[in-house]
Amino acid sequence: DDYRAYFNYKGESTVLYNYVRDDFFAVQAKEAPVSQGLRLLAVGNLRPQKNYPFMIGAFRYLKDIPVTLDVYGDGALRKDLEKTIEENKLHVSIKGKIADVAAVMPAYDAFLMLSSFEGFGIAVAEAMAANTPVILSDIAVLKEITQSRAIFVSLDSAENFADQLRQLVHDRTPLQSMILPNRERAEKYYSRTAYLKQLDAIYDKALSGLSY
Repeated sequence: DDYRAYFNYKGESTVLYNYVRDDFFAVQAKEAPVSQGLRLLAVGNLRPQKNYPFMIGAFRYLKDIPVTLDVYGDGALRKDLEKTIEENKLHVSIKGKIADVAAVMPAYDAFLMLSSFEGFGIAVAEAMAANTPVILSDIAVLKEITQSRAIFVSLDSAENFADQLRQLVHDRTPLQSMILPNRERAEKYYSRTAYLKQLDAIYDKALSGLSY
């Protein structure tokens, strides 16, 4: 829809999703929750569109329960975010850049992304491939990636978001129920095999109308 809205092209077009590296698909599903509370990770550059101040601010309402967040990424907002974390003694840690996100995925109960906008959101597809439940902002592109199988968060109230996390501590069912269908969707649409198959089909169709 965005493509058609912003590019004045009326012919046939195809959406070809980015693909997830094979090492994410190699991550095994967890047989049990990682922790008795909720251990969350977020991945991405520390810039305004990712809404880290909102995300981290919600942990002001979660000091009394075992919910933690590790943020993998770096950027201009890091010092301000670390100041907020330290001053409020929040259960949040900024880990900086990481070379192998797939390697740390098994240590967490869920993946968190609360962006105000995204072009695609490859990190969400990576989490799906790695059998990790996803908690996401309620924007259209993230609903498209997951086919609406996620815990969706309104960006209107950090306190309401904190309440959602409290509920998940007491009932993991919504998280656990999305793991298998999201993994299957990732295999069908976001794997390298699926990408190459669709790319071949696009070229075959384009070339079929040519004469030599």
